[in-house]
Parts: sequence; C-alpha cells; structure tokens
Amino acid sequence: MRQGSDILGKSVFAYDTGRTLESVRDLIFDHETNQVLGFLVAEAGWFKSARILPLSSIKAIGPSGIITADKSTVVPARTLARVKALLKENNVLRGTKIMTTDGRNLGTMVDVFFDETTGLVEGYEVSGGLFADAYSGRSFVPALQTLTIGEDVAFVVPETADLMEEQVGGVLGALQSAGDRLQEAGQYTGTKLQEATTYTGTKLQVAGQYTSEKLQVAASAAQKEWEVMTLAASQQYDSARRNAEVSITNAVISPEEQRAYALGKATQAAVVNDQGVVVISPSVVVTVLEVQQAVDNAVLDRLYRATGGDIGQEASNRIQAATQAAKEQFQLTSQQAQLQLQAATEQASRDLKGLQQDTLATVTNAAVDPKRQRTHALGKTVARDIYTLQGNLLIAEGAVVTTGVLTMADAAGVLDELYRATGGDIGAELTQQASDWLAKPAVEQTLGRRANSTVRTPSGLVIVAAGQIVTELVLDRAQAHHQEQALMVSTGLSLDEAYRQGASQGLLKTNERLRTTSAIAGRQLQTSASQLQSEAATLWVVCQRQARQVQLQVQQFIENRRIQGALGRPVTRVILDGHDQVILNVGDLITHKAIDRAREAGCLEILLGSVYNHTPELTRSDLRAPSPGEAALVRQG
Repeated sequence: MRQGSDILGKSVFAYDTGRTLESVRDLIFDHETNQVLGFLVAEAGWFKSARILPLSSIKAIGPSGIITADKSTVVPARTLARVKALLKENNVLRGTKIMTTDGRNLGTMVDVFFDETTGLVEGYEVSGGLFADAYSGRSFVPALQTLTIGEDVAFVVPETADLMEEQVGGVLGALQSAGDRLQEAGQYTGTKLQEATTYTGTKLQVAGQYTSEKLQVAASAAQKEWEVMTLAASQQYDSARRNAEVSITNAVISPEEQRAYALGKATQAAVVNDQGVVVISPSVVVTVLEVQQAVDNAVLDRLYRATGGDIGQEASNRIQAATQAAKEQFQLTSQQAQLQLQAATEQASRDLKGLQQDTLATVTNAAVDPKRQRTHALGKTVARDIYTLQGNLLIAEGAVVTTGVLTMADAAGVLDELYRATGGDIGAELTQQASDWLAKPAVEQTLGRRANSTVRTPSGLVIVAAGQIVTELVLDRAQAHHQEQALMVSTGLSLDEAYRQGASQGLLKTNERLRTTSAIAGRQLQTSASQLQSEAATLWVVCQRQARQVQLQVQQFIENRRIQGALGRPVTRVILDGHDQVILNVGDLITHKAIDRAREAGCLEILLGSVYNHTPELTRSDLRAPSPGEAALVRQG
C-alpha cells in the first residue's frame, strides 16, 4: 500500500538509460472504479501538453524515485481516453469533504492510500470529522465502494461510517465500553481462576507424583550411562597418553636404536605391559628373546628406559651435534635463512589476517544478511581506511560509500568490514532480530486496534496508516514485510501486554478444555514424559556428533599445517607402504605424491614424524634402501 503524498515530487528514471525523465505532479484518480490510474508528470497551460505515466508502466516505486522501462512509457494525456476525461472533469481530492449519504460528516480528505500494483484505493486519510483521533485530529476512512464526487463534497455509503463506528465506537464510546467489559471480565475471570486453581492443583499433584517416579528411573539410567561413559573416557585417556609416550620416544630414538641399546644390558626395573603384567623381570640381561617379547607387548620404549636409556640426554646430545653442524653452516646459509624467515613471517601474517577476516566475515554475515549490509553502508561516511586482502586501498577515511564501492568491497570479500566502518553494530542487529522474533507470535493481539502512527517499510511501502484499524489484511502485510514489532509499537501494544492478553485468553480456553479432556490429558502427560526422555537422549547424541565434527576439523587443520611444513624437506628414515615397497628413501624430498601414497598406506603419521629440518648428518648413500623411491623427485623427472 502506498500513500499518495509520498509519490508527489518523486523523480521518474528510465531503466534503459538511467536518465531522469520527469517528476510527479499529481495522481490520476478514477472515482468510478475507485482506482489510481497513473501519475501526472508534466502539465502546462494547455491540456494537450499534459503527460501521463500509467501505473501499469511502472517497474518499481522506491524511496528515492520511480523506475520505468524507458522514456516512451511517459505518454501524452490525449492518448488515454479515460485519463483525458478525468482531466476535463478537474476532480480535486485534497480538501474535499467526505460525507455519508445519510448526512454524517467523516472529515476533510487530506491523503489517499492505494495498492501500488493494482491501483485500487484502500482508504482515505481525513482531518476532523465524526471519528477524528483525539491527539492528531486525523482518522482513516476505509474505501468500501466508489466515491461520488461533487463540487464541494464526496459521498460514501452509510456502511462506511457504520464500519468505523463498529471498529472504534467513538472515543467516549470506546472508553465506556472498554470499562464495562473490563469490569465484567474481572469478575468472571476471578471466579474462573479460583475454579481452575482448585482443579489444576489436584491434577498437578497427580502429575507431579507420576513425573517424580519417572524422573527417578531416568536419573538411575543416566547415572549408569554416566559411569559407563566415564570408564570409556578414562580408558581412552590412558590409551592416548600411552600412544603419546611411545610417539615421543620413537621421535627421539628410533625403535632400531632402542633395540641396539638394550641388547646386552641388565634391566634396572621390571618392564610391565599396559595391563600391569610383568613382561621382563629386574636384573635380567637382555637378549634378542627379551627384545622380541618387549616388541610383541608394545613396551620396547619401557625396556629402553629400564636398561638405563635416557631420552632427555639423547635428545641433548643430538641437539648439541646439530648445533655444532649448524654453526659451521651458518655463515654460508644466513642470507638464505633470513629470506626464508621473512617469507614465512609474511605468509603467516597473511594467513593470520585472512583467518581473522574470515572469522569476522562469518560472524557478521551470520548476524546481518549481506543485502542489509549493503543497504546500511550505502551513502554513509567511512570512519577509517578500508583495504583489500592484498593491501590495496579500497576507500579512504571520510569518503562516502557509493554503489561502485559496494561492488568492489563485495568482490574483495571485505563487505563486512565496510559495514562495521560505517557504524554497523552486530549486537544491535541481533537485539533487533530477537525483538522481531518475539513480536511475530504476539502481533495478532493488535487485531481491531487503531494505529496511532503510519508504519512503513524501508522502501516506503505503507503497512498501516495513522488512524486505520488493524485488519487481517494489515496483519498479513506486516508479516509479509517483517514489520510486526513496528505495528505493535504503532498500536501502543507492548510485548508484555500482548503475551499477557494471549495467556489470559489461553487460560480461559484451557479451563474449558480441562473439564472435558482430563482422561486425554493424563495420557498426554505420560506421553510427554516419554518424549522428554527421548528428546534428552537425542540432544546428547547431537552434542556428541557436533563435538566429534569439531575435533575432526581441528585434527584436519593441524595435519594440513604439518603437511605444508613438510613439503620439500628430506626424510630421516625409509618410508615403506604395507607391501614393503619404498615410498621415500633417506634424504629424499617429500612431495605431494609421497604424501598421497603415505596416506593410502596408512603411514602418513610416520612420514610427518620423520621430517628433518637441519643439514643431515648422514649422506644419502649411507642408509639408502635397495630400490629407489617411486615418489622421489628423481623418479618424477
């Protein structure tokens, strides 16, 4: 629905060229069909100079102007027979007094409300008259039928005033009627509430006892399930800790070195397996048999430590040797290392900035739709410089955001940053969304109330006019354009009051239903208890699934980082697949093909744990396997 006064003075733009054609001077209203036919966009001293933009030729009506296909849609008035006749009649709407045919004055017409698609008039805004608002002096006259326009007065059927009287009843009549109904409702509600309280108390006592028994059973089952889960978690923790212990030991000293170290030495303490069973007793000289027992029981690392092996000392010795080698090569590689460090720092900075940008963009887009971000930022001044992810200046501080800037920001992925730089507030947006969500179920309480102010959409479409009574059509229009909260504010209805009214009405209905459906309510209560237990179990499953998804995502992120750091570096050991085929030899560089083969063979973790970041102490020929690596760079050439 559009308000006539909003259209006057708007510019008309051609869609094909983008040029301004005319501006709207007046509305062409056909009182016989109760319809707006178009707009008068040019008028001169002679009738033949009048030009008309038909309503059917309009593509869109926006807050800043009217868009039509091209300049050919603006036609001379003489080419439209009905428009030509209306202009000759010289009907004037503004200032015309509206009266019913039985002599009741409804006020002086000041505006008209019409459908922007069909042109049908929904009502008129009048000043003064029988039903004028006590504060604004305005009222809304619904357009039930066509107007009969005379020189000074426009006549409507008596049913129009009867409808306004039924909806409003006049200011004094409405107050008196509301007082009487409030007094009667108070007495009736007091009696019914007392009866409902007694009846409900009995039912709640029975339901409480039943629910208590069910909760005890559910609590017992939950306790058992918690004990099982706790035991499983403890076992998983012990297993993870053991795996970490083995991995750390193997990362410092390979299993072959652990075997060689333990052979011939006496155990200083007992070697036990994960179940606490002694595999090798103290003071036993280790032979090949004891080593094999330790390997079979997955306790080779414990045998190594039981024979005096010290991971810390071994790591210290290797670090000292590597440090000495690094010192010797430092002068030759310092410049290269500096360049690599600078490149890595810049890359890490870009990655971190990109991660931060992605996080902020995700949060902003989740709270505010990108279309609303563009609408908010258009025409506003930015509070700081905005750069693209490549570091190029997009818009400087103090500049005004245009459509071109919005397009570039969207393409560069910094639309959310532009939104915040122009005063966008995610917290305020989320608060507004929450208020709108709460208003959706309560907006029906405005039905039959009078609007105290006009409610419009951001594009200027009128949801309800000041003085208009809220009908089903108005409710549908408010819900279609998400203006429920604005409609409630216009009628003076708060959320608390709306929910109280809804609860009061629901209580009366519930009191009546309780008398006739007590047996059904008992069965429903039992069903609800079962459903509650089922929903609780479902919620627990959903939480577990989400936790597993997050864990997998974190593991995948860490693995990808390790792979990126390993590519192009040599390995310190031979990497074999499940058929003992060589994937990489000692000193071979890690490639994408090697990563893929290791993942297929299930030994990717072994490969990533064998990356060597310093100058190798051994030459490639010292520990090379009998056959060359298929994934090595040598074989790819």
